[in-house]
Amino acid sequence: EVASLDGHLLLQLKNKGYDVYGCDPSILSKKAEKKVGYGRIKKSFFNENNYKKNSFDIIILRNLLEHIYNPKKFLRGINKCLKDNGYLFVEVPNVEFFYP
Repeated sequence: EVASLDGHLLLQLKNKGYDVYGCDPSILSKKAEKKVGYGRIKKSFFNENNYKKNSFDIIILRNLLEHIYNPKKFLRGINKCLKDNGYLFVEVPNVEFFYP
């Protein structure tokens, strides 16, 4: 998960048997590391060079994409880290929820 914050989702996935990794520059990444294991959280912003090409079956972005300055470049980097036929799950806020 990119922008994994405190690792809440990663812990849920880990408990279901997934091999999880996260990336987050915030101080909350220390909490995530305690939850999912040391060495599984990169304490930095996502960069395609942080991971090997074709590293992941699934990459999750929750409430992150709308904060990215150059989403096309960012998503190209994400794509490099995904395995062939990998999945990218993206969650973005629904403005209608805030402004009906």
